[in-house]
Amino acid sequence: MASFTQSSDAPDSRPQLSDASLSTRAEAMAALQRVLSSPLFSRSPSMSRLLRYVVENGMAGNGNRITQYSIGLEALGKKPDGYNPGDDPTVRVQMGRLREKLRRYYDSGQARAGEPRLEIPSGSYVPVLHPSSSPEGAGAGGHARKLLLSRFQPIGLDGIAAAMAQGMREELLHRLFCRLPDGMELVPAACPAAPADIRLEGSLRQGTGEVRATLRLIEQASGRLMRSRQFDGACTGALCAQEAMAESICAWLLPVLRALTENPDPQAG
Repeated sequence: MASFTQSSDAPDSRPQLSDASLSTRAEAMAALQRVLSSPLFSRSPSMSRLLRYVVENGMAGNGNRITQYSIGLEALGKKPDGYNPGDDPTVRVQMGRLREKLRRYYDSGQARAGEPRLEIPSGSYVPVLHPSSSPEGAGAGGHARKLLLSRFQPIGLDGIAAAMAQGMREELLHRLFCRLPDGMELVPAACPAAPADIRLEGSLRQGTGEVRATLRLIEQASGRLMRSRQFDGACTGALCAQEAMAESICAWLLPVLRALTENPDPQAG
């Protein structure tokens, strides 16, 4: 992993890209150009300008200049008169959006197989270049592990709650597709017999004004229960209720899936 330079907010002991080899800097520039030419970034001039600013300044050894104030003025067009980044959260918000956009670029299949990965670590404005260590989709065993997302089983649900169960699965399917870790593939099939290594199944039960989702992660070949977790949410027809529960499930599930790609046979827990 190559860091462009140290963070302006905290010391960083990682080597500066400005001191690295020309080939490493060339890889960083090539990675930047591929990201900027993607449909995701080409339609967003402000995000492209922000990414180019932090990468090029990092490559030039100017990481100490990459502060909220300089980003606001030089990349986001803020006026120096009266601009106080302590009172104006624009830079923090935009950098959060940039991190998310970068993640979507690499996790949605727009990146080429084996392409080095640009990342802006949380708490820093200085990009890091992760060299490719394996072909796209390769896991610890040399092939992608397949996750089957089964349909959620409704238990005593009325029309609103049954529609919420279907909508929540669709929301979860989309979020997992965008955010699955390298080495994991999604199988969006309803049939439990579909080829897969692990299966996510669950049920929804309705209470008074709320629903409870019970999720189980199961090893497909042996039927072994690997993980189980319950989530409670409001029982409404609003999209925000489906989105909130799907996001809670992702926050639990994605770290588990990342661990599975690194260690194919962890103990159930």
